[in-house]
Amino acid sequence: MIEKCQNHFKKWNPKTFLWVAVLILLILDIGNGQFLRLSWLEKNTSMFIINIMTSSGELSLNELSGDTVTELLGMFNNTFLFFLFIILLNNLFFYCFTLLRKAWAHSYLVFYTMTGAFFSLFMVFDSFGMGSFWGFFNIISIIIYTYLFVGLKLVPLNPTSSENSAQ
Repeated sequence: MIEKCQNHFKKWNPKTFLWVAVLILLILDIGNGQFLRLSWLEKNTSMFIINIMTSSGELSLNELSGDTVTELLGMFNNTFLFFLFIILLNNLFFYCFTLLRKAWAHSYLVFYTMTGAFFSLFMVFDSFGMGSFWGFFNIISIIIYTYLFVGLKLVPLNPTSSENSAQ
């Protein structure tokens, strides 16, 4: 099995594989961000946070005006979206340096694809109630992340000149 994987990935030009991997990861990042955003809204997580804040006993939800609650909901929703944006920027940073063939960035992508596969596995269960599209998306994400993980492990980051000329 390992030999079949090695033979499959030897067919890839390393530079092409990195570009394709980064493009696919970017698409998955956007899809996962959309899934997380919809999940956040579907579960009304911002209201859950407000309820936790007011359950401490120091402040009652009844003491807050409707406008205040609306403002708090907007603040928590926007904070979560900003957090997703920061994650996307972080990943773009590593994607760019992987394309420049920096080993530390490549190591991040190897780890990221492995954790992405696990994350997608958990999100399959979380996607119940959000429609079959998201369940399918997360199942396909597991396969794609796993493929990219194996590929990033097997495709050389800095191929020798003899490997380049053979391709």
